[in-house]
Order: sequence, then C-alpha cells, then structure tokens
Amino acid sequence: MKEPIFSSADDTLETILEKINTPEDLTSKLQVYTMFRLTRASEINPINMFIQLKDPELWSHIKKEFYPSFFDKAKKFLKL
Repeated sequence: MKEPIFSSADDTLETILEKINTPEDLTSKLQVYTMFRLTRASEINPINMFIQLKDPELWSHIKKEFYPSFFDKAKKFLKL
C-alpha cells in the first residue's frame, strides 16, 4: 500500500517538489500538485517557479494541464 502524502506548515519549496515527485506515474504527481495548489494557494507562484527551474519536464505537463495556452484550449475544444 502506498503511503499518503500530506501538506504541512513546515514544508519548504524543496520538500514540496520532493513530495510531488514521490509518486511513480504522472497522474499521481499531478494529483499531489493539485493538493498543494489547494492547500497553498497563496504560495503557488513560488512553487511553480521552483518546479520550472528544478524539473522542466514536470513543469511542461503541469503547464498543459493547469495553464493551457490559447492553442491548447482550441485543440481540446476541436478534439485534435
């Protein structure tokens, strides 16, 4: 059984990224990112910047899922 991941008041940017990268698959990583988006809404910009610097591949997936460009939205709307 997988251990649950929690958000605590003592988390730093490094520990948050570590927790996001803990799951093996991308879907689970995005779920953990969503948890931090909800529990640390006021701190999401520094978290995003840290992810962009430390893990660009993960950021590209997060960006497509949570911050799509106009063209990504159009593709999704037209189902391309």
